[in-house]
Amino acid sequence: MLLKSKLIIIVGIPGVGKTTVIGKLIEYLATLDIKSHISVFGSVMLDEAKKVGIKNRDELRTLSVKEQKKLQISAANKISNLKYPFIFVDTHLFIKMSHLFQIFCL
Repeated sequence: MLLKSKLIIIVGIPGVGKTTVIGKLIEYLATLDIKSHISVFGSVMLDEAKKVGIKNRDELRTLSVKEQKKLQISAANKISNLKYPFIFVDTHLFIKMSHLFQIFCL
């Protein structure tokens, strides 16, 4: 049987409680005997970066946008290949959205 995961992305600024909320959800699912997994997007991205010689998050910030996007894609692919009924992604989710700002300000 092919396992189809449910991907839940939890977004927020640092310290807002994303990880705490995810932890509670995982605890609840465990009481129902449902396996789940948490992926902190930045940590997965750093793990991928370490494969190409990056040592820490500060070094990630010095990479070009092109190199960072490549690592983001690599991290997203790694997460998408996980096999759990529920996968929670903990992220800050910075996206370019100047065009959306214009739409919402109409």
